[in-house]
Amino acid sequence: MVTRKSRSKLPQGIRKRQNGDGSVSYDAQLKVAPFPRTFKSHERLDAAIRWRTDLKAELIEQRQAKNTRPDVATLTLAQLNAEWLKDPEPKLLRSYNDRVRHLNWWSSKFGAIKVREFGVVQAREARDLLLGRMEPASVNRVIASERAAWNWGRTSGLIPPKNVWPPRLSLTEPDARVRYLDDEELKRVLEAARAHSPVLYAAVAVALACGCRAGEQMRLEWKDVDSARSTVMFLETKNGSSRSVVFGARPFTLSDGTTNVTIPTTVTVTISVRGPNGTDVRTIYGMVN
Repeated sequence: MVTRKSRSKLPQGIRKRQNGDGSVSYDAQLKVAPFPRTFKSHERLDAAIRWRTDLKAELIEQRQAKNTRPDVATLTLAQLNAEWLKDPEPKLLRSYNDRVRHLNWWSSKFGAIKVREFGVVQAREARDLLLGRMEPASVNRVIASERAAWNWGRTSGLIPPKNVWPPRLSLTEPDARVRYLDDEELKRVLEAARAHSPVLYAAVAVALACGCRAGEQMRLEWKDVDSARSTVMFLETKNGSSRSVVFGARPFTLSDGTTNVTIPTTVTVTISVRGPNGTDVRTIYGMVN
């Protein structure tokens, strides 16, 4: 009597596949209306069964809640980032261009991963990759951009609200080192700027006088300058608050004979400034009244 070997029946929605290298994989698929059909391949049968069971329960829950889009099961990280960048609110951010650059990096490295499968393992891998090429503070900014897109996705129905961004990813940033240039260093800075171009020399002089960043300086307009009070108002600063800076009551003439200090395409201001030890910078750098 010959006994025929029976073939075990696979669960619904799972297919066994023989790979070219001789290995076996299990392809799982699921369709829960109104969400699109979803596929994923697994090396083990139990993993395929667990994936299908968990996803089915999650999609049914989302369907009942009626607060997510139909493509929630197939949405990738790159698609999420593209959706966030198209939203009108992020475009109002002063850091929007930086956010675009940060999210392009995320999309290039992890964009193919489905959002529902993205977690702490991938986030920490991204952090390690970034740490190999930039300082902790810069790494934190790139992570913050993706976190902003993720949290926006949770409130926009692209990500289930229970899927929170992985916690404790931010790196410890070293304390900023406060250091003042001495008179000789200040002199070399202005000499180098003067040798480069009158525009750079003017910009550096204004930065020294007002203690402003390059971006703050380039956003100045005529209405921000109060000649009567000898002040400049910086309305858009790094920390989001405005500040007023006294630039001096008397004008000076640069040593090349040019009157005033010109900021390209924006505003002309006159300044007086003293070094950290009280030395009159106008005297040091050939600026005379």
